[in-house]
Amino acid sequence: MTEAQKTGYRGEQVVAEEYRKRGCVICTANFRVTTGELDLVVFDGKYLRFVEVKTRSPESAFDPSEAVDYNKQQRLVSAARAYYKAAKIEDGTPVRFDIAEVYMRTLRDYDINIIEDAFFDDSFPREYEKKKGRRK
Repeated sequence: MTEAQKTGYRGEQVVAEEYRKRGCVICTANFRVTTGELDLVVFDGKYLRFVEVKTRSPESAFDPSEAVDYNKQQRLVSAARAYYKAAKIEDGTPVRFDIAEVYMRTLRDYDINIIEDAFFDDSFPREYEKKKGRRK
């Protein structure tokens, strides 16, 4: 594993721990399909969150989230659709796409910035959909 891969992997670990501290459940990590990869899939009790983790050194010239351009977002949405289908997610479960920026000074010294609901795709529910039932 290269140093960059180790740093990226450590970034995903610390972000997963941050979501756990917030009371979330990590559904899966590194879900891969031919169209893309989801770093983390997290459930917070209301939203299914697809989390893209970007790890950089504090000296980086660009914010990590700047690497999540339109094309990257489309790959994430495609992978999220595949996950939604494969995991047989209940219809109406709302979705969010988060970007987690990790500024890694060392493997144990870092800062995390989570951008919640960083972007959205209309093919997913945004809020819980009320089921329409018939009254007898």
